[in-house]
Amino acid sequence: MQKTVRRWIRFVEGYANRWWYSPLIAVLAAADSFVIVIPTDGLLVSASMLIIFWRRLQKKMYVVW
Repeated sequence: MQKTVRRWIRFVEGYANRWWYSPLIAVLAAADSFVIVIPTDGLLVSASMLIIFWRRLQKKMYVVW
């Protein structure tokens, strides 16, 4: 069971740059709070790290231009 969940989380993290990733994480976090036990911690951390990386990348691009 744990291997299946880890594999699923890695699969979902692969799509962290898509527009629908944030709403998906929000829905999973809501389901985790009220209905089902879903390990959303890893997904939230990867999403926040992606946002931080993207902002730093944009700042570097502005400096280059």
